[in-house]
Amino acid sequence: MKTNNHQKIRRWSTLSIALIAICIPILFYANNLDAKFYQENRDISKNKKSETEIKKAIQKVLDDQTAAWNRGDLDEFMKGYAKSETLTFFSGQQKQNGWQATMNRYKKRYQGEGKEMGKVTFSDLQIIPLSDNFALVKGAWSLQQKKENPHGLFTLIFANQDGNWRIIHDHTSN
Repeated sequence: MKTNNHQKIRRWSTLSIALIAICIPILFYANNLDAKFYQENRDISKNKKSETEIKKAIQKVLDDQTAAWNRGDLDEFMKGYAKSETLTFFSGQQKQNGWQATMNRYKKRYQGEGKEMGKVTFSDLQIIPLSDNFALVKGAWSLQQKKENPHGLFTLIFANQDGNWRIIHDHTSN
């Protein structure tokens, strides 16, 4: 009986040592991967020029959108969005998938019968580069219309597509 227990203990000890021998390199490798991922994807502040360039490029898209909206040019306004079926637009309880669905929503809501676009203002903007190809933008919007002045918050995800920054996700509240 003692031999049987001794053999079980020896097997468990051997198995435990083998598991530890396997797990330590895996944990070390995973930790290094995590550190490498963090290093590659952390705030790009180490490259101030790139961060500044990204912020300027995205600000230009937002400024162009504001100017287009305020002259009633929805086609030009929509150039700020990725012309893709993967574009998502969330507002209230509604979700649009794709550029055309987003365009249709804007047309119906702001150019439909008895509707007006008004004048848009973006404020409290925070442009946060996440990498060389993605950025997060947070801010507030307000519309000045004849009958009402809706306003709210938004969160945008921008992607750099062939050198052009475009919105790939828009979550707007009012």
